[in-house]
Order: sequence, then C-alpha cells, then structure tokens
Amino acid sequence: SENGIMKIENLNEKTKLETLDLAQNKIKVIENIGHLSELTEFWMNNNEVSDWGCVENLSALKKLATVYLEKNPVAEDPMYRRKLKIIAPSLSQIDATLCR
Repeated sequence: SENGIMKIENLNEKTKLETLDLAQNKIKVIENIGHLSELTEFWMNNNEVSDWGCVENLSALKKLATVYLEKNPVAEDPMYRRKLKIIAPSLSQIDATLCR
C-alpha cells in the first residue's frame, strides 16, 4: 500500500494470489483481477474508485471473503454494503465489519 499506484496491472502470472493490498494509492478503476481465482482478501481502501461498473469486476472472484473499499467515492453510496454483497455474494466482511 501507499505506492502511488494508478492502475492495477502486471498480475497476469499471480494466479495463486490470496491477498491483494492496494490500499492508499490513486487507483480509479478495479480491473485486471478476474483471473485471480484464489483471491480471498482485496484491500482497496483510500483510492479513487467512483464507478460501480468497475466494482462489478469483483463478481468474478468466487472466493472473495473480505473487501476494503472504504474511503473511495463508491463508499459514499447509501447502498454501498448492499451493492457489494450483491456483486460478490461470497463476502463475509466489508471494510472492518462482518456481513450479516
């Protein structure tokens, strides 16, 4: 985290990755992660994601249990938690809170 990263890229060979920490960067789009079939934790808090369309890319991650997207523009949506749970039903934790 905190690396000034602006784009998710160069993960093509990382198919066994279980945790991806991209917190506190300048990323605007969630992309290039659909092949990470073993990913269970995705930390993207404190970035610049504002488009729900790219958040829907999380739906490809069937093992995803934890996602941190707080302090992104999408997290200001009053339906934020509900939308995330619909996109990724496997989630058991959103930000620091367990899902019901």
